[in-house]
Amino acid sequence: MPKNFIRKTYDRWIKKNHHRFLYRPWIAKSRKDAFVLMFDGLASELTCRIGKSGGSMFVHDSHGRYWDIISEFEVIEKRTVDGEYYCELCEDFCSPSPRYVTRTALWEEHIFEEMLAWVNEIQPDIQVCLYGSEEDPEVGYWVAQLLSKGSDKLKPEFHHTCFPAVRTKKESSE
Repeated sequence: MPKNFIRKTYDRWIKKNHHRFLYRPWIAKSRKDAFVLMFDGLASELTCRIGKSGGSMFVHDSHGRYWDIISEFEVIEKRTVDGEYYCELCEDFCSPSPRYVTRTALWEEHIFEEMLAWVNEIQPDIQVCLYGSEEDPEVGYWVAQLLSKGSDKLKPEFHHTCFPAVRTKKESSE
């Protein structure tokens, strides 16, 4: 299957930057319009989907069911009359938003570097906490939250489960 611009750009970028990740990414699934990354050392319930609108970090429960998006690295590509690239979403927050000479540079800085920074912030004491319940439709929502172990921010109401974001080699092989 031929690779699209985003996948080709990622492949070139990761070849030069793989060593910067604390948790090495690998492609778990590849489709025509998107691909899914998993990370060595992180819980298998955490995945990153990269497609035409950027990247999203997903949380799944232990059965593989989607639970929540815990981070997004979005982009709406636009081009100036001078041929520079920028993200239309950022125009509302940065005045003006950063400009990039190439579309590749926009994706590298705006999506892949942001994903790298987010992944590298995950420390060994971080827990992924899931709220909601498939057994209780009254709950009305499913939410995931990253918290330090022993955090007082854990919401006991509607709490489903917590698991470590970082897995040891032994936990990963079980």
